[in-house]
Amino acid sequence: MSVESLDELEAMITPIFSPIRNTNASSQCFEPTPLMEPSQLPCYYHVTPVSDSHTLRLYWPLPSLRDKVAEKPERYLSYLLGHESDGSLFALLKYKNWALQLVAGTIFRLFDYEIFSCTISLSLEGLSLFNEFFFSIM
Repeated sequence: MSVESLDELEAMITPIFSPIRNTNASSQCFEPTPLMEPSQLPCYYHVTPVSDSHTLRLYWPLPSLRDKVAEKPERYLSYLLGHESDGSLFALLKYKNWALQLVAGTIFRLFDYEIFSCTISLSLEGLSLFNEFFFSIM
């Protein structure tokens, strides 16, 4: 939105971009490469926190969902995991007093893949029952 007309905007911008020459370069196309090989999954890292927090972060590599932008499947998945209503993973974990908070969604997108994340703030009970807790998610 602008108060200037399209002709006025073009007159302002043309001198700025005119010095850029067109080299007729072709666009580069890369072969899709997986983020991780199936043999590398699943993997587990334990990090000892310096603060008094207990957070479980889960990441899933997904194929690119760019062609499904209208359907938003990753948003649907984040609602199934993190919504506070009955039937969601968070509702179950909160009912069992294992989790205090859950945030889920796509955190990283490239052309041929993306990373979906689920971050769960664990209660002390959830932390003490980590193995049972972890395998109920996986």
